[in-house]
Amino acid sequence: MPPRTAGTMGVARSSGPETVRVGEPSGRRTARFLLLLCAGLLAEMIVLHPGALFRGEIITSSSLGYGMHPWRGHMPLTARPLQGNPILSDDLVLFTPWDVAAREAVRGGSAPLWNRMSGCGMPLLANNQSAVLAPTHVLRWVWDSPRARTVGLLLKPLLAGIGMFLLLSRWGAEPWGALLGGAAWANAAAITVWLMYPLSETAAWFSWVLLGVSMTLAGSGAAARWGPVALASSLGAMLLAGHLPTAAQLLAAGAVGTLAWLVWNRQARERIWRAAAASVLGVMLALPQILPTGTYLLQSQALLDRSGPSPSAAFHLDPEALWSWLVPRGFGSPERLGYVGPMNFNEATASVGLAPLVIALLAAILARGRLVRSLCILIIVSACLAHGVAPFGWAATHIPVLRWSAGQRWIVLAQWGAAALAGVGCAPVLGDRSRRRNLVIVFVVAAVAVLILAHPSLRRTYPGPLAAQTAREALGAVALLGAVSGALAVASFGARRTGFALLVVLTVVAGAILGWGFNPSIPRAAIPGENGTTRALSAAAGAGRVMPVGWVLRPNTSLLAGIPSVTGYDDLMPVRYNQMLSAGDLGELTRGTVATLSSTYLIRRCSASVLLADRSVTGAGLEPLEGFEGPALWGMKVRDPHPLAAWYPKARRVGSGAEAISTLATGGIDDDAVCLEGAGTESLPAGPGGAFTALAFEWPSPNSVSIESAVAARGWVVLRVGLDSGWRAMLDGAQVKWYPADGMFMAVEVPPGAHRVVFDYRPKGHGVGLVLAAIGGAGILVFAFRPPGRRGGATQGPARREHRTEGAD
Repeated sequence: MPPRTAGTMGVARSSGPETVRVGEPSGRRTARFLLLLCAGLLAEMIVLHPGALFRGEIITSSSLGYGMHPWRGHMPLTARPLQGNPILSDDLVLFTPWDVAAREAVRGGSAPLWNRMSGCGMPLLANNQSAVLAPTHVLRWVWDSPRARTVGLLLKPLLAGIGMFLLLSRWGAEPWGALLGGAAWANAAAITVWLMYPLSETAAWFSWVLLGVSMTLAGSGAAARWGPVALASSLGAMLLAGHLPTAAQLLAAGAVGTLAWLVWNRQARERIWRAAAASVLGVMLALPQILPTGTYLLQSQALLDRSGPSPSAAFHLDPEALWSWLVPRGFGSPERLGYVGPMNFNEATASVGLAPLVIALLAAILARGRLVRSLCILIIVSACLAHGVAPFGWAATHIPVLRWSAGQRWIVLAQWGAAALAGVGCAPVLGDRSRRRNLVIVFVVAAVAVLILAHPSLRRTYPGPLAAQTAREALGAVALLGAVSGALAVASFGARRTGFALLVVLTVVAGAILGWGFNPSIPRAAIPGENGTTRALSAAAGAGRVMPVGWVLRPNTSLLAGIPSVTGYDDLMPVRYNQMLSAGDLGELTRGTVATLSSTYLIRRCSASVLLADRSVTGAGLEPLEGFEGPALWGMKVRDPHPLAAWYPKARRVGSGAEAISTLATGGIDDDAVCLEGAGTESLPAGPGGAFTALAFEWPSPNSVSIESAVAARGWVVLRVGLDSGWRAMLDGAQVKWYPADGMFMAVEVPPGAHRVVFDYRPKGHGVGLVLAAIGGAGILVFAFRPPGRRGGATQGPARREHRTEGAD
């Protein structure tokens, strides 16, 4: 990481491995500017989210659910129209349902480890994006309300802005520059546009990690003492935030920068052991989630897809996405009149605000020093990675771990670099009164204005009012650029404080314009939930599951309706579940109108007792469901579905899950037998014949199922819950081995008589992770309360600091 090399007026110089700080600002002044930043961001939140702050509303797009069944026609009456941003549909089908599942588990006194409602059951903690342990969501552990998540979302811009401010201050930026950089990062698209996603929190913690590294390697006194604590805590928080691919990208860049710094900084090399120890402790804090996620990844479809010939790193931004730096809504916006730009709005938008962008460009030309050069290189390389420019795009696809991270997401790092460069370069640029500086400012502002006026929206014809909207956005950007030019002119005439203040205000205003209406808020009671239709559907399904077809109960939204569903997904998705979907053409079923024999047979085996569709569906084994006969919502009763817990007198041995699913899909097995796989299944019972027997069962918690079996014959008890290596089976209190059944479920061999079978879910690595996290926490306390010593940096080295008052404001 770069050293701290700026003074009151941004005058900085480096003298070999040692750093000389000129006119270092006082702690009291820095604190005042930090309070000013917080006040500005809070004021912006009041403007953007008054409902969330004053009316008890929640930030969510889950009201999109009222556009589909079973909620269509049940939209509640509210004082204001319900809003839902269509581009944020992930909040409806992923984040809000997962929040519901996590809070329900905590309410019942259980850890939120397993999601039993979606996809025949899937991991909850281990899917990572559920962000069960994310620091901003910790409030949900003590407050059973969807408002808990909203409070966490509102904390993200503050977290990002404060972290950037403290980092830039640590690097020696003048408070006004640190204020500008903090405001820019808090309002960057990576934070505001991605606000509902775990990616934004992962990005927000990045500055804190670098702050910990800088304090640990180059701090003195209290900074050196608390540096390892800051590094370990923020690194653990970043890894727990819920988006490991983005964390890998950001941490890789941070590691490269740190190594480059160590090359020429002898003092930092002497302290590297402390940074390494703190980093290990930080990783240990996150192991309760990282280890289960790693185990889940190894058995996921995502690993196969991302390890194939086209890994995630091969997906890049279209060149047109570069316009979003200048005019973020230049191609429209999905929550307004529509979007006609490259990819989707979230992925393509890279704005940090025109004011920080102009300052960053000026700093790249005018400012000097290793830090400025490092940030320029960072921005260029990360932008090239995001857009797939050779050879950077090719290289990323061949680097382990990074090849699984989406290539276009490198733009997040470019945004961070631009915000940091604006903060570092603000004071040097505005403090320079030379004629060359003025000429460069005129050139940069004119070039940016020409680029804005060359925006495609001013040269293309778009349908209807979208054309006017895109043109207004481009012209508005020109007006904003004019205001930035005015602020630069004010600073040029000696009113530097006023110029600085105007630049910060323009940054916050541009961020508010970008975020206006993008992340909507609705009353808590307006979250789609149970209604008359869902209660009737639950009664019809009984102890079985529902198989949605078409735009009905989209994956995971069954959680909101309280109805267990056959469909569901997360970012990883088990391989076996994907095989089941493919073998039964269940994906095609959502687009077709006829259920094939293979699909209905697999639906039966998945304990689906009702098929629900937004159109009439027919097929073998389906019967009309009374009360669900159209015209827009159709229900079909599945004939003789296999129970969630059942006993089978016979078993057929197969070699793999794919073979089991293929056997079921082709009808190659009778209803009185189950397909089993794995070693030790050679001596399978062959009889006596007879149909399966439904067994009584209960869910003491989302992570445990208790089954009572009282059958006068030896056989197999099958639990139709998605298998995972974290499940443990107990027969009458003794642990027994379970076998994969029917491709994606679990079976235990049970002798005659009355027995109790308990399946308990503890994801692999979670227990070990908890122990290691406790050790990591203890290690952090050791760093925090160790007595100061020579290696702790409690004393300042000789001639390390020089104070001057130069260029008073």
